[in-house]
Amino acid sequence: MNDLSNPRRVMRLLILMLCINLVCVGSSSAELSEDERKYDPDIESQTDKTGAYRIEIGALPTRLYMHAANENGWMKNPAEAVKLVREKPWMTPSKNFGKTYSFEVVTPKDYRRSVPAGVVAFINSGDSGKLYKSVQKVLGEKNIIVIGANKAGNKVDAALRQALAYHAVELLARRYAIDQERVYITGNSGGGRAACRAIYVWPETFKGGFPMVGITSLKPIAVPGKAGAYWSGIEKMPSRDALKQMAMNNRYVFVTAEKDFNRVECEAGAKQLQEMGFKQAKAVVIPKLGHGLGAITEEQFRPIIEFLDAPLIKGSLELFEDAEKDLKRDRLEDALAGYEKALPKLKLSQDKEIVAMATKAAAQIDALNQKYNKAMAALEKAITDQDVQAATAALRELQRSWRDKLGRDAANEYRKKISEIRRQ
Repeated sequence: MNDLSNPRRVMRLLILMLCINLVCVGSSSAELSEDERKYDPDIESQTDKTGAYRIEIGALPTRLYMHAANENGWMKNPAEAVKLVREKPWMTPSKNFGKTYSFEVVTPKDYRRSVPAGVVAFINSGDSGKLYKSVQKVLGEKNIIVIGANKAGNKVDAALRQALAYHAVELLARRYAIDQERVYITGNSGGGRAACRAIYVWPETFKGGFPMVGITSLKPIAVPGKAGAYWSGIEKMPSRDALKQMAMNNRYVFVTAEKDFNRVECEAGAKQLQEMGFKQAKAVVIPKLGHGLGAITEEQFRPIIEFLDAPLIKGSLELFEDAEKDLKRDRLEDALAGYEKALPKLKLSQDKEIVAMATKAAAQIDALNQKYNKAMAALEKAITDQDVQAATAALRELQRSWRDKLGRDAANEYRKKISEIRRQ
């Protein structure tokens, strides 16, 4: 029997193909296929590039478009979708886009690969991929890279807009060290509605978002004062696992304004998430402004991104406390690992006490690394001096306190050297 004659078989095939072909966000340029390099020709010259610039790609993976269409409940012909993914794995731009899909990118001026950056993918209601300047400035201060597709406004196929936003994160992951716990999405007006849908399609990638002056709710919402009228929800509910991920771990802020004609819907959408058990979801109303948020100030936006980051800071406090306990127990390697994991998120906070913890964590990291270097220097000196007793004691201490940092292979090499000295 033909594999495509059974609808259930077709859907299983489609899902399997999408899963197999789905590139993990975080792939390095060294892992790219020949086609991926061909359609993203500037990757080497743009790796770790800072400031504002443009990424241009020759095609978009068809799998992303089909995945978005399927998860939104818009796929009418699964057999045709499977055929397209097989026969045409890449979607070249339509004439509306020109010869390439292009993305506007703005990176923090002080970006360093040693400190992974967050990401905000932006879906505009209009043609520009540039986010509001005040919002952009705060995100830069928070070590977040912003990327938005050009010419992907409200007139563009909604599944394509979502696929471009997801692929934008993939493009950045090829170029930068990305903090995958701080990959967010936003959009304004119709772009906010599209951003919500992308959140529901890829909750494992978009750990949060702040859709602005336009949302798409999970379930229909009754319009106040209009009997029988509803704001529509999504056509296909996410899986149970996806909903659990969103409710327990992800963070959402629905941003509206005092005079925004979508205000009631945005506030009701946030309330719906709260009633569904989403632990970290809320609406924020910007005073005095209307549907356009171009005049939003840095002071008004900063609490929004801090809300999204807050659970990460809370987790880093626990890591810091555990590191302090490990240090008291003389578990130096565990303490160092704890401080190193805690520091990046501690630095996100403006709270004085947490800032002090970040300063202490940085100092302890330096001190512990110095202890390790000192222990290594003592071992090397003992071997140079051919002092078996001192070398044995130094190696034993390193294995006790720095087993993983020293490494098994290095420990074996030092053991051989000590044995050779002993035989002489």
